[in-house]
Amino acid sequence: MNPILTLGTMARHDPWAPRPPLPRANSMHVPSFIRNDFPRKLTAFGFAVIIWLAAGMQLREYTVFRDVPVTLVYDARRLDISQRAPTVTVMLKGNPRRLATVRTNDIQITAHVPEVAAGVQQCEIRLTDENVKTPLGTRFNRVVPATFSVDVDVIATKVLPVKVDEIGELTPGYRIVKRVIQPETVRVEGPSRVLEQQTFVPAEPVPLDDTVVERFDMMRRITTPAALRCEPDSVRVSFDVVKYTGVRNYNDLPVHILGGADGAVTVASVLPRVSVLLSGPATSLEALRAADIRPFVDLTGVPGPGRHPCRVQVWLDPAARLSVEKVLPDTIEIEVVEARRRDTTGAPPAPPPAP
Repeated sequence: MNPILTLGTMARHDPWAPRPPLPRANSMHVPSFIRNDFPRKLTAFGFAVIIWLAAGMQLREYTVFRDVPVTLVYDARRLDISQRAPTVTVMLKGNPRRLATVRTNDIQITAHVPEVAAGVQQCEIRLTDENVKTPLGTRFNRVVPATFSVDVDVIATKVLPVKVDEIGELTPGYRIVKRVIQPETVRVEGPSRVLEQQTFVPAEPVPLDDTVVERFDMMRRITTPAALRCEPDSVRVSFDVVKYTGVRNYNDLPVHILGGADGAVTVASVLPRVSVLLSGPATSLEALRAADIRPFVDLTGVPGPGRHPCRVQVWLDPAARLSVEKVLPDTIEIEVVEARRRDTTGAPPAPPPAP
C-alpha cells in the first residue's frame, strides 16, 4: 500500500478539517467603496447634511400679505354680527420661489366668537398661530393686529302687530267698512338692537281700483328688514266693500258718559244734545232708529274736577255697515266735580253699556 496515497486520501476525508462557510440567504451586499473607511465617510455625510440645512435656512425669506380676511365662527341662531369681517396683515416665512406663488386667499384665518349676554356687547378676539392655516411649504411668523374687537348682538324674539295699507281708490260711491287681518300679530326674530325699534311689521299694500265693488280677501307677504325673520311670513287680508247710496241726519240725540266708573268724579250739569250725520246703504239707514245711535264722551282720561273739552264719539252696531260723516257739535265742554258735590237735580241719564 502506497503510504503517500493513503495519507492524501485520509486528509481529504478528515472530519476535523475546517469547512468553507455556507452562503447566507438574502444577505445585503455592501459595496466595497462604502465598507472601506466607513466612519470617516459617515462623518463627512453628516457634515454635508448640516451644511445643506444651514444653506436652506439662509435661502428662506419673509413675505407680508395684507388685507387677509378673518372668518368669524359663531352660532348664527343665537348671535348676530352685522359689521364687515375684519382684515389683518400676515407675515409668512419660506422659500422665495414658494412664497412667490402664495396669494392672500390661500391663507385661512378663523376666530371663534364667545357667547354674550343680552344686548349688544363688544368682544375682544386674539389671534395666534393656532388661528392661522398657511399654505404647504410656508410657515407662520406674525399677524398684525393680533387683537381686535367686534360688536356682538344676541338674537331676540318679539310679538308684533301687522299693519296693512291700501294703494289706489275705490269707485265713488263705495267704501271699505271692515278690515280683517289674520293673524293680527306675528312672531318676529332678529338682533335685539333692530327688534327694539320695531312697533309693528308692515305687509304688502292692498291694491284698490274701480273693479273692487264687494268683499274680497288676499294673501299679503310681510316685509321686514333683512335682519328680521317672521313666523308666519304672510297674512290673509279681508276687506268688506259696500255701496252707500245716501246720507241721513239724526238730530237732538243725547250724549252719554263713558268712564268715571270708580265714582271719584261726576258731571255737574246736563250735557247738550248733538246731531249726527250718517252715510251708508239705504236699507240700513231706513232700518236704523235714533235709539240705536249712541253719542258719548269718555271721561277716562280726565285728570280731575274742572271744566274740560271732550270730543263726542258715536257708537253704532257694526252689522249696520254705516259710517259717521259728521257730529255737531263734535266737542263739548263738560264741568266735572267730585262725586260728593253731585247735584241730583237735572242729572244726566244713566250711561248706556260700554260700546
